[in-house]
Amino acid sequence: MPKNGTNRLERFLATVAGARFIEDAERDAAEKEEAVQKRRDLAAEIAECRRRRREAVPALRRAVEAAERDLAEARAVMRAAQKRVTDARRAEFSEDYSIQEGLRRAEAALARTAHPRVLAALDEVDEALRTWHHTAARLQRWVSRKASNWDGTEEFVKYYGTNDSGVDAMKRRIEDAEKALHALLLVAEPEDAAVEVAVAEARAAIAASAGDPPPVEMREFDHLGQPVGR
Repeated sequence: MPKNGTNRLERFLATVAGARFIEDAERDAAEKEEAVQKRRDLAAEIAECRRRRREAVPALRRAVEAAERDLAEARAVMRAAQKRVTDARRAEFSEDYSIQEGLRRAEAALARTAHPRVLAALDEVDEALRTWHHTAARLQRWVSRKASNWDGTEEFVKYYGTNDSGVDAMKRRIEDAEKALHALLLVAEPEDAAVEVAVAEARAAIAASAGDPPPVEMREFDHLGQPVGR
């Protein structure tokens, strides 16, 4: 009995070992088949990439070369256009400069032969404008008063009015007279009446600035010179 039991056990173990051997063999075969299939797929992918490279890349390369030729032509056209623009600007500047030079020479020659009274009045106006800072300092007036501080002390000065606008108006009158005299310089044969009016206005403007200062315009300012209420 023990011997028969041992035989059955040996046969059972042999059967189990045989089954495991078969499973291992089948698994190895499947893995080998899977590996072979992967290699086949990779080989097919490589062949497809090579085919696409043979067929598509040359056409794309030709497209790149055509685009590069177009770019080179466009750059050549752009350089030519930039040169034309530069030449046109240079010609414009040269012509404008030549015209301006001729205009300045003609105006200077015409001014040198202008009416003597106009030239004399212009000299007076130029002198008045050159020394205007002294005239403005003499004409400026303001009204001020002490302002009480929060503790009752009078410390800050409040300005309640100036005549700056009137002084500026006097200067603008002289400048306008100067423009009118300059306009007469460019007239070949100015009328005597126009010369008389321009000269009289220029001298009247200069005389006004040499007279009494304009009245003070009453407007409250703070101690920093800023209008109160803004």
